[in-house]
Amino acid sequence: MGVSETYFIVYKDDNNINFVVNYSYLRYNDYYNDNDESDPDYVPAKTLFTASLTEEEYDYIENYIESQAIDYLPDWNTRIVSDGCEYQYTHFTKDEKYAVSMNNVGVVEGKNDAVYANLIKLFWSFVDMDEDDE
Repeated sequence: MGVSETYFIVYKDDNNINFVVNYSYLRYNDYYNDNDESDPDYVPAKTLFTASLTEEEYDYIENYIESQAIDYLPDWNTRIVSDGCEYQYTHFTKDEKYAVSMNNVGVVEGKNDAVYANLIKLFWSFVDMDEDDE
């Protein structure tokens, strides 16, 4: 069982608009009751990519999220594939938190998950793995 989750993180600090992609085997570790970081089988989370976004890129993301009402989408889970890609969209403000879990987006023909798939594609479009190979 290799269940993992991908997190796309966009946040502003004093100087930059930051974009981070993290990959976590949290579910794998939970499934095997292996949350002890000293255990040789423990699989740590990994940051795959970091970058700074321009104001235009940030506005594009913000406009897409607003125009598609992403904050208000229900969770997406095909319940057909037990081992696939999981994504978590979370949007924090000072007063509210929005979250959408997405499991196996785009893997089942005929399922109407285009808005979820397009959100994932949007975030992946900002990733250039060659730029930040570690």
